[in-house]
Amino acid sequence: MKSLEQLNAIIPPGNEDKPELVKAQSETQKENPRKAEEPYIVIGEKSVSYLGVEVPKGEGGRLTPSEAEFKEEYFYIEGHYQAMREVATALLLNKPILLEGGTGVYNKTTTIARMCRDLNMNYCKVNFDRETAREDVIGGQTLKVDENGKEKLEWYDGDLMYAIRHGGVAFLDEYNRQSKIAGIINPIMDAILNGRKEITNPYNENERVKVHPNFRLVAAQNPPGFEEGHEYTDRSQLPAETFGRWLYRKLPIAYSEAEENKLLAGVIGEKVDIDLPKSEFRQTGEGLSVRELADIPGMVHWRKEIINIVRVIEAKSTGAKREMAKGQRQSLYFNPRLIMSTIPQYIAHFYRGDINETVKNAFETCVIGMYGGEEDKQKIRLLLDQASWKPSTGESKRKGLEKKPKKPVKAGVEEKPKEDAEEGEEESRDTDGEKSEAEKALEKAEEEIGEMKKAARKKKREMSGESGEIFEPKIEVEYRSKDKDGKEKTEKIKINLEEKLEYSSAFYKEHGIDLPADFTETFLDIWERNYDAIRETMKEKGFDEVLLIPEGLSLPDLHSKMSEGYNPTYQGDYFKEGGSFEGVEEKKKGPRIVFIHKNNAQNVYDRPELDAERGKTAEELMKRGEDLTLTGWLIFQRQYFETTKKHIDENGWTWLPGSTVKKKGGGFRVVSARWRPVGGQLDVGASDPGDSYPYLGCRLSRSFS
Repeated sequence: MKSLEQLNAIIPPGNEDKPELVKAQSETQKENPRKAEEPYIVIGEKSVSYLGVEVPKGEGGRLTPSEAEFKEEYFYIEGHYQAMREVATALLLNKPILLEGGTGVYNKTTTIARMCRDLNMNYCKVNFDRETAREDVIGGQTLKVDENGKEKLEWYDGDLMYAIRHGGVAFLDEYNRQSKIAGIINPIMDAILNGRKEITNPYNENERVKVHPNFRLVAAQNPPGFEEGHEYTDRSQLPAETFGRWLYRKLPIAYSEAEENKLLAGVIGEKVDIDLPKSEFRQTGEGLSVRELADIPGMVHWRKEIINIVRVIEAKSTGAKREMAKGQRQSLYFNPRLIMSTIPQYIAHFYRGDINETVKNAFETCVIGMYGGEEDKQKIRLLLDQASWKPSTGESKRKGLEKKPKKPVKAGVEEKPKEDAEEGEEESRDTDGEKSEAEKALEKAEEEIGEMKKAARKKKREMSGESGEIFEPKIEVEYRSKDKDGKEKTEKIKINLEEKLEYSSAFYKEHGIDLPADFTETFLDIWERNYDAIRETMKEKGFDEVLLIPEGLSLPDLHSKMSEGYNPTYQGDYFKEGGSFEGVEEKKKGPRIVFIHKNNAQNVYDRPELDAERGKTAEELMKRGEDLTLTGWLIFQRQYFETTKKHIDENGWTWLPGSTVKKKGGGFRVVSARWRPVGGQLDVGASDPGDSYPYLGCRLSRSFS
């Protein structure tokens, strides 16, 4: 609500002498408090629903946010409401939820506080990034005087302990940052995350404190390290045992341009359409118990499919060679309780007659939400579509919730569910090592995504008036430059993407590097979207070689495979101090086409364009946009060696401005590399970005993604 002074500042021209108008406006606002954004948020007398997820209101308390605390006006778009829906689901299921995304995206802190206000729940924020006093969070002793005038020490609860006793939401901000307060809070939080109904307060003579049944945990964090062009220092990856206790929701690193436009339009008062179809709403069911799920038609079918699908996507999403969640810095872990507890509880709460719809929504909340990439999400959705239960002829998949009388079972005889008898038991893999149905379905999903991309490219060209068929993937240009003697020369450069795709696929296969199913389609898509820019770059810079770098390469694993047959790599002290290959942070992560010089470019001295870069600092190069990475250099040096039987950078070093390592005490160093002829080995080092040496140059490059 605006103050009198704020309203005075916006009196329409001609009303400056009418203070009674301002007073009337202020009174009107008092009489008409903020209304919920129906139908997305519906505030009732006893509950609040967020996109249909209805959460009972709490009992309130001294930590319940008041309306006056929300002075800044916010405008909410689709992502805000979807995040609120997932938090509401976690509150309803009594599951802790962890939100990971970029700073400020969907106003995580304010959104949770606002939900607590609407739900009449205590709200306690604990920031792991600040040196918060233990007394403010847990509590402490204070000196009081009783009615007899005697002084005595008396315990008082800090905000977190108060919420644990009386119910409410504890919001743990910057959860993956380590600080003094984290060391104090984590043992208490671990006990609650492990399901303890009582915790020990070590600061009040080991008092046993009962955890209120309405106490809930919500946490937020930024990704650990470098992700999608954003760097978040001093964040740690959560270990498997910690990660597995949370419902994990991956949010964007930054707003898209469309979202920013919609947000600003809403903030300045424009009418904005919120695009949330009916499918985004959830409604709770009649409150089945988990033990009753077997009575739902199709549940036995889904029980098997849930296990198979989770196993398959876990294998695809974990380890150095993972094919899904490749750009995410926080590793994903699939705790057994996901299958045994979380998904069944969701189904029990939300089943309303359509088991296929309920299971798919359960995966949206419990599994698909863990992924940031839309392609990964689509793969899982296609898997679920293909695994859907199909009722037998004459049987509706929207069967009611009525209870069926159970047939008597003879003593000592175990009754086999009807669907089990019909379908038979299935293993995730048979004894001959054949792929499971879920794995086959995932491969089919990946093929379908590739076809969708191909169709989208074709449609795009048709709409632009070009031929519907994909263009011939060849580019031929003339590059004009000067040789070492300053004489003008013209060089014809031709690159055929089809040939490069064929070569790269064979190269990666030979070196034991698994490629995603849509490898070819991905690079055709990049090539087509950037066709004109690629042509101009080749013409302007004279690039005559391309590297097709797939997503999700593990640098330590890649280094091992790209140096096979060489002597062990020599590593400089600063490079090792920064964590060696495991510690390298790279600007470029996703699939990309990298253009570079190969002809007359064994060393940076050999080609005038490269020789001109010797003596430049990495700082200068980075400002100009040079971003060749250690990943790209390792691939290029191996391909160069295998096609020419020579090694690049035998004479002199090359900066790799796209790769950095941390510097002890703060800051970073930039990676550089060369071939060491004497040792028959690669040589990788790191230097301060402002350093300059006559023997240290840079291989120019440009990348497209």
